[in-house]
Amino acid sequence: MWIIGALIAAAGTTVYIELGTGLPRSGGEKNYLEFIYRRPKFMMTCAFSVYALITGSAAANSVVFGEFVHGTAKKVGLRIQNILGFSKLVILFAIAASGVCCLLGVPGFNVKDGYEKPNNFEWSKMWEGSGTGANAFVTGMYNVIWSFVGYSNANYALSEVKDPIRTIKRAAPLAMVFVTAVYMFVNVAYFAAVSKTDILESRRIVAYVL
Repeated sequence: MWIIGALIAAAGTTVYIELGTGLPRSGGEKNYLEFIYRRPKFMMTCAFSVYALITGSAAANSVVFGEFVHGTAKKVGLRIQNILGFSKLVILFAIAASGVCCLLGVPGFNVKDGYEKPNNFEWSKMWEGSGTGANAFVTGMYNVIWSFVGYSNANYALSEVKDPIRTIKRAAPLAMVFVTAVYMFVNVAYFAAVSKTDILESRRIVAYVL
């Protein structure tokens, strides 16, 4: 399912690469829809304005804070963004590394005595408790695809990127491959160190048992 989700996300990434290289300026979907649907005039502008007004009150504080940080200390704002993004990758790497160490039998990473031995790589055990209905598949696929949401974010600020066409053509595919690999290793970590019972009972969050 994660492979299918990665392929769907990769398809979405290629679409945004095409749109971003065709209209290399900030704005994202607003610019693309305005270019495609030119009549009636300003239809997409009004549609996005309504969307902004509905959600604007809830996001006002965040927007003002972001503008304040970037307006008073641009480098600080960039560093905060980089630190937050890097922190997420470090957490994912730590989870993936713990699973690999568990598979290799590294001291300190072995499954504790008394804990249910996770034989999740056995074919029969791997699919135990899985749902076969359409609802289960769609729900699982939705959660997988949601993990890849963000591949369009760069298109919202292409005007601020140096050589945007060249950058997005190179960075977007590399980022997608990198993120997919990290997610796959994280799944391997879960299967290596977490019992099927905990995976099923925890619903979504299982990192806490690693």
